Amino acid sequence: MCESGIQVVISTHSTDFIDAEFLEGLVRVYKVGNTTKAKQFTRDELCSFCIASGAPAEKTTPDNVIDFYSTKLFSDQLKGMFAETIILVEGATEFFALPEYLKKKEYSLAEHGVEIINCRGKDAIPLFWRLFKAYGYSCYAIFDCDKKPIDTAKVFSGLISRSDWVIGNNECCVEKDYAFFGKDFESYFRSAISDYDKLETQVSNEYQITTKPGKTKAVAQHYSGRVAFIDELIEQLNIIEILG
Repeated sequence: MCESGIQVVISTHSTDFIDAEFLEGLVRVYKVGNTTKAKQFTRDELCSFCIASGAPAEKTTPDNVIDFYSTKLFSDQLKGMFAETIILVEGATEFFALPEYLKKKEYSLAEHGVEIINCRGKDAIPLFWRLFKAYGYSCYAIFDCDKKPIDTAKVFSGLISRSDWVIGNNECCVEKDYAFFGKDFESYFRSAISDYDKLETQVSNEYQITTKPGKTKAVAQHYSGRVAFIDELIEQLNIIEILG
C-alpha cells in the first residue's frame, strides 16, 4: 500500500513497536490543552538530561546512554510510553497489589492514564524516572526505605533531598511525587490492616498461593477496608492529573 503512494498510519498500544535500541527514533506526541506537542531526544540530549538529574557524569556518556537503557528495559516497562502518569515501584509485590487496592477505591488506572511499572529493584527507579521524565511524563515513585536512610538517600541522590527519613515498620510517607515505607510495603500493610495475617492465611490456603507477590495481591483483592496510604496516594495522583 505504501509503495503505491498511500500514506498508512497505524495506531497501537503494543510495545512490540518500540525498540529500546533506537530511542533516538522515538517521538512522543501529546496534547497540552488544545496544543499538540512532540518530544524527541538525541543521545547527547538524553545524556545531558540524565546527568542534570543525578546520573554519575563519569559513567554517563552519549556513546553509552542508549545502550545502557536498551539493556535495562523490558517490554512491560515500555508500556509507560502509552501513559500520562507513571507509577514506578520496586518489584512484583507492589506491582500486583497496588492495582487491586486502587480498584477497591474505584480508582481506574486506565481511565486516569496511569501505568504501574515494575522497576525490578529500588536501584533502578531513578534510571526509569530519568527516561520517562525526559519525555515529559509525570512520574510517581514508590519504594521501601528498608530502615536504611543513608543507603536510600544515595540511591535517589539528585532526585530526592531530605533528612527526615522515617524508618518504622508501620510508617509511610506520601509526598507530591514520591512515597516510601519506613521498612517495606508488606510491613506497612500488615500494620495498617488489623486482620492481615488471618486474611493472608485464609486466601493462601483457599487458593493454594505460595509466593509473596501472590499472597499480597490476594489479600488486596479480598480486603474491603480503608488503608490511609491508598487514600493519600489517590489524592496525590489526582493533583498530578489536574496540574498535568
